[in-house]
Formats: sequence, C-alpha cells, structure tokens
Amino acid sequence: MKNLEKFTMANKHMFNYVARGGEDTVYLSMNVKFNDSFPQLLADLERLKNLEQKAKPRRHRAESDYGESDDEFDDPEYEQTLPVLFTDSHEFRVAPHGMNLANSRFSNYRFVLHEVGIRYLLKGTPEPNGASGNVFVMIGSKPLMKWGIEICVKIARSALEEMGGAIGEIKVSRVDLCVDLAGVDVERFQDVFAGGGYVCRARRNNEYEVRDFNPDTHEDFSAHKYGHRKTGVTLGKSNVVVRIYDKLREARNDEEKMELLQQNRFGGVMPEKATRVEFELKREALRNLMTKNLFGICTLDEYLTNRSSIIRYLTTNWLRVYGHFFDRTHTDRLTEKDYLPEWREAVRAFREIDAGKVEQMRAEKKASVPEHRRLKDQIIGCATSIVAQSRRDYEYVEEFLDDFFTQIKAHALLDRDKVTDAIYKKRMFYHSLSPFAASPGAAA
Repeated sequence: MKNLEKFTMANKHMFNYVARGGEDTVYLSMNVKFNDSFPQLLADLERLKNLEQKAKPRRHRAESDYGESDDEFDDPEYEQTLPVLFTDSHEFRVAPHGMNLANSRFSNYRFVLHEVGIRYLLKGTPEPNGASGNVFVMIGSKPLMKWGIEICVKIARSALEEMGGAIGEIKVSRVDLCVDLAGVDVERFQDVFAGGGYVCRARRNNEYEVRDFNPDTHEDFSAHKYGHRKTGVTLGKSNVVVRIYDKLREARNDEEKMELLQQNRFGGVMPEKATRVEFELKREALRNLMTKNLFGICTLDEYLTNRSSIIRYLTTNWLRVYGHFFDRTHTDRLTEKDYLPEWREAVRAFREIDAGKVEQMRAEKKASVPEHRRLKDQIIGCATSIVAQSRRDYEYVEEFLDDFFTQIKAHALLDRDKVTDAIYKKRMFYHSLSPFAASPGAAA
C-alpha cells in the first residue's frame, strides 16, 4: 500500500502503546455498492487473473475453516510474482483463482486480492444480493498485531472505496481474540487441564504434541506418547474454541512474526517462554451470544461496542481455570480469587485490550493539543462571540482585537479582587510548568 506510513501515522493514537493482546483474526462480510467504473474493474481483474493462470501452473490450495485457502499469500517470494492491480494508494496482488467459502454457491467469490496481510474476496457483482455481502475481507494476524483492528478496517475501507465502492453494512463472520503471556509456561495449563481443574462449556478437548501442534487447524491430535513435551491444549470444536499453546514455538520459524511479538506484545524484550490464550468465535457464536448485557452480535460496530462484555463472558463464564480440586456441584461458590494465578493474569490481560485502548486514546487525544493552544483557541472563540454582538464593522484584525481587549479590561477592573484571586490559584496549579514567577509572591 502506498503512503501506508503516512496513513498509520495519522492514526497513531490508536496503536501507540504495547498491549498484551487483541484480535488475531477477523473475517468481515461487507455490503458494497460499486459505481459505474465497476465493469472496468472487472475487466482489469479478469485480465490479471487469466494472465497469472497462463504464466504459472495452479498451486496447491489447502483446506481451511472457510473452504480453500490460498497458500501463495503465505509465501512472500511467490506473492511478489503475482500481477498487481493499482489504485491511487493501494497495490493489490491478484490470485490466479477465486475462492469458495463453506462450499456454497452463495459464498463463491470470483476474485481474490491481497495487500499488507489483508485479503479481499470479490463476488464480481456491483452490489450485494439479499442478505449476503458481495465482498469478504479476511484480516490476518500480522497486520492486526501491528496496527490493531481499527486501523486495519480503515485500510480495508480505503481500498474498497478506491475501487469505486460505497460501503454499507459490515457483518462479523469470525473473530479470534488472544493474549500473549510472557514468562508463562504452557505446561502449567497442561497439568491443570489434565487434572480437570477447570470449568468450560465446550464439549470437546484435545492436547497437542510438539511434532503435531498447529493452532490454525482443527485436526484430532488425540494420540499421546511418553517422552514428548506437550505444547498446547484446545477446548471446543464448533462455534467457540479456545486454544492455549506455546506461542514462541509456534512462531519460531517466522522471523517477521517473532519481531512483531517482541515489539508489540513483549515491550521490546523477548521472553524465554510465552503462552498464548486464544478464543475463536465464529458467526453463529456471535449471533447467539446472549448474556445480561448482550443480545447477539451481528455487525462490526456491535462487536467493537460490546467487546468488553464478550471478553468478560469468555473468561468468566465460558471458561474458568482454577488449578485445584473443587466441588463441581457448587461452582457458584468459587470466585476469581480461586483462579489459577496464570489464568488470573490472562483474564487481566484480556480486560486490558479494551481498557488500555480507551485510556491510551484519551491520553493521546488530550496530549495532541497543548494546553496553552487550547486556551488560546478558547480566547479566540470568546472574542469572536463578544465582538460580533456589538455589530461594529472592523477594517483590520488589529482593530477587532483592540476592541475585544478593551472590553475585557473594563470587565476585569470591575471585579479586580476576583480576577486576582483566580490568577493566584491557577498559577499555583501551573507554576511548575511556567518558566516565570516561580511563586505568586515572586516579582513579575
């Protein structure tokens, strides 16, 4: 993407902090209405798609939760050989094939485009047909770890708008929420789960061995052998799944991901061990999520608004890890104080996803405009209001300012003591920031 640094710097208040977690995967179904230039876009995409089909043999396509996945986008060297579709600010790599999600004619996408870790699936229709969106956006773990969901969605919107699209409703099809716990050994969780020291709504669980573990698949790793160090557990098999695994081992062969973890999860210092706790929520789970404060999540706005409630449900209702024997007939008597310390830390890290972002955005927004500048803007605002009411015409700005300060001076002299007291109190508050008059009694 051209000018990507400029785009992200303009929104740096959204990710200028180190968080221990966030979204790891986000799938969005979008209703996009394209303008009159859509036929030309289709022609360009078809030409680029056919160009690659003739130039190279079709590569292997692996199965995923949503049908076939395109492993050329997981191979940076091969991806660079794919033809490019240019817009004003974006450069999309065009795959030599389409993609079918869930093996349905309603989820058959004619074109697949890729840029900065974000995949765009286009049906080839100028507008959505019924309840089904005509664009599917798949945001991967690297851009989400680097920029966060808000920036990634802004990039996706910018991309589709430059293709001539007007974006309508955005629905969430899948969200993975995760935290990375530095210094925590996954075997600690392994032992607890083996002993049954947890309460979970899932009906299925598996353990993973070093030679088999891949958190992005859902194969049955039920075979166990002595002598192998276990590196992860999973609970659930359908619409809600939790995976707890050795993150450093999983990412050890991906240099870019290891660097992102170090900088964006661990504050610049790579720990010797780290455990990831990751919840996967598919569309059906989000739609059926019913709690005291939630009545189903459909759109992206609903998800972002209710993310803290979703996190609370997942970490205190759907799964609780205690680490000791307890009476399962009276789990209501247990509190967060009874949690396994590592699980308590995971819950705290999940809650920081929302709390940390909100506080950081507030701090960045406040710091972005210096105090003295805000006060000066307020003065100008007051000046224009007061002088405008006089209905006097001014030839120069200086004349306008002279009139304003004359009125202010006259008003201040009417209550000299009140003004003096106000200056004294505010100077006491600001004196440490001021290079003049260190104390109210100092000479002016």
